Order: sequence, then structure tokens, then C-alpha cells
Amino acid sequence: MRGVEYTFLYGTAGELGAVTNENLADQRFLDRMSFARPSKGGIVVPTFVGLYQQLHITEDERSTYRVLLQIQEMISSVLISQRSLKTDMLSPYLIHLGYDSTLYDVKTARLALNDSIGRIEVSQTTSMPRFTFKPIGDFNKIISIMAGEMAAGRDSTDVVKDNKLKMDELRRNLGRFGLTRDEYSLLHCYN
Repeated sequence: MRGVEYTFLYGTAGELGAVTNENLADQRFLDRMSFARPSKGGIVVPTFVGLYQQLHITEDERSTYRVLLQIQEMISSVLISQRSLKTDMLSPYLIHLGYDSTLYDVKTARLALNDSIGRIEVSQTTSMPRFTFKPIGDFNKIISIMAGEMAAGRDSTDVVKDNKLKMDELRRNLGRFGLTRDEYSLLHCYN
């Protein structure tokens, strides 16, 4: 099973919400967004810390996975739009936004981010969890089991119904860290 990698970036809420898969693969972009930058025109624009979660993909594999990731993002977006009648316009990989409590409170930070579906967790930068503790393995295990049951011919409605308690628990456990668009679509749209 592929590992997960996390990337921390600094920027305004708008900048962090617009980061793409290609941005996360571009070292120049990462270098520019990884450090606090001087303000533009003398105006201080407070920065946030954004945390992104992706599968670890080597440079050789990147071109192979590019199309697969685009299709996966599109399917997740459609599922969310159909289920919630809202559009997730933020980076599909952004899972957590950290804010400076001397500048913001949680409500203001959430408003700055404009997370229409509530998949991204927001906390003070001093209270951000250790993301290596996010139970990704539990998520992958239950999704694999459910996919196997459906592939074996079991009705998808029955599979989801039988796994509802596990999905609810996963939603709570993973949600404390924040969810990728794919995680959100699987945990919220099939439940």
C-alpha cells in the first residue's frame, strides 16, 4: 500500500485553498510557499498554515497517476455536488488550516477559508494535531473491504448499510484531522 505524505505551506486562505496537484509537485512553488513572505505594498496580510495530504508518488510515477488523480477528483466533486448541492472549490488535498490566535479566532479563520462543505479542520497553529496519527490505514481497510464486497456482486446499498457504524466512526476519527475531497466523498456521500 502506498504511503501518505504531508506538506505544510504558508499563505493567505485564498492562496492555500487554490493549491493544485501540479503545485504540490513543483519544487519552485513549494519553496516559495514554504516560508513567510514580506508583505506587498506595506500591507501586512496575515498568513495561515495549510496542510496537504497526498499519496506518495515518485517523479517517475507522476505522469501515470496524473490522469487517474484528475478522474478521481472529478468523481469526488460530482458526488459531493449531487449529495450536498454544494461545490467544493478548495484544493482537494487541503485538510487542515492553522491560524495565529493573536490575529484570528476559529470562526474568522473558517470564514476566510470559505469551506462550503466543512471538510477542512481549522485550529490554532499551536494546537494542530500530529498528522502522522491520522488513521489512514483504517480508512483504506474499510474502503477495500467494501469495494471487494461490491465487486463480488453484493448490492452496494447493503454493503454501505452493513458498514454504517464503521463509516461513522471513521468519519469522526479522520474528521479531527481534516479530510481530503476523496475521503469526504466516500465517508459522507455513501453514508
